[in-house]
Amino acid sequence: MEIITKRLRLVSISSEFIDDIFVNFTSEITKYMYPKQAANRSETEEFVTSSMKNNADGIENVVVVINKNTSEFLGCMGVHSLNTLNPVLGLWIKKSAHGHGYGIEGMSALIKYAYEHYNFHHLVYDVDKDNYPSWRIAEKNGGVIRREYVKYGASGNRLNLIEYWLYKNPEDIKKTPPIFLFQGDSITDSERDKNYVYGLGNGYVHMVQSRFPGSIVINRGNSGNTIFDMAAILETETIALQPDLVSILVGINDILHHYRDGISFTPNTFAAEYRKVLVSIKTALPAAKILIIEPFAFPSGEFKPNWQPDLTKIQIITRLLADKYADFYIPMATVLAEQAKTMAYETILYDGIHPTRLGHQLIANAIINTIGTSY
Repeated sequence: MEIITKRLRLVSISSEFIDDIFVNFTSEITKYMYPKQAANRSETEEFVTSSMKNNADGIENVVVVINKNTSEFLGCMGVHSLNTLNPVLGLWIKKSAHGHGYGIEGMSALIKYAYEHYNFHHLVYDVDKDNYPSWRIAEKNGGVIRREYVKYGASGNRLNLIEYWLYKNPEDIKKTPPIFLFQGDSITDSERDKNYVYGLGNGYVHMVQSRFPGSIVINRGNSGNTIFDMAAILETETIALQPDLVSILVGINDILHHYRDGISFTPNTFAAEYRKVLVSIKTALPAAKILIIEPFAFPSGEFKPNWQPDLTKIQIITRLLADKYADFYIPMATVLAEQAKTMAYETILYDGIHPTRLGHQLIANAIINTIGTSY
């Protein structure tokens, strides 16, 4: 791929640019960015190789910026998370090339290319409050501020971010799309890219998004999370996002960590903490709807038969809490057990706990069928 502007060539990233990227992607450049400077050339080589693969797979479009007249390397730009309805923009220009307007010229061309070639609702462009040149890029291209938030970069730098949205359909600026937030453990996480605010992972959250075009879908599942872990990040990862719908799928790790790792657990403490989470959400977000998904497992693989009594107890607990605090409830263990009547456990949950592709599709279908008429 190649994009030509008045002064620049944007070409697909390739291994010939490894040394240019390694030398010029300095700690000064990353001051307003999430990534940190590469510790060695091999880290840069890994980044380039990964970007090339993602480009080939249609997940990203990462390009190198070249001076059209001198062939000088200037920096990198990209559109990330192309498999979502809200891809993320990013760029950096090397220090010696600052002040010439290369960033705004190149990004404007890349954004135009995205409008013409990709299907999305809006592009997301995060800029630090102190990074004024990046403000100009967003605003010149019709970016609308949607929120401000704080995030810490990989090197510990505090980022005071402004989130711009660049709409493909200008009419959508007048609309307020619903925000769906999914909280949970590795089943929800599903290998989401945590470098991107809107990374959805490869599981049921990604599948749900395609059925609600125009909505904002956010995945905040974290592998290993228990109800206590969710409570610890409730302010920053749930309430601060101001969702219209909060979906919660937790519980299996509370049992797993107890039996496998010796971490204290009782159904009563689980119930008390879950109740606190729900009360906090209802208090802080009175207009938000809550979806509770029943935790589940099959007696195979990682899940041991002697854990079942505690799983049954927390399933009852989630059902009772849903009756009192939630707007929607999915008895997911029953849904999956019904499917298992006609096929082997491992075709649905490959290790008794984690879903296969089919398992994720069953979860997504249940969510869509449950909330579909409300959105």
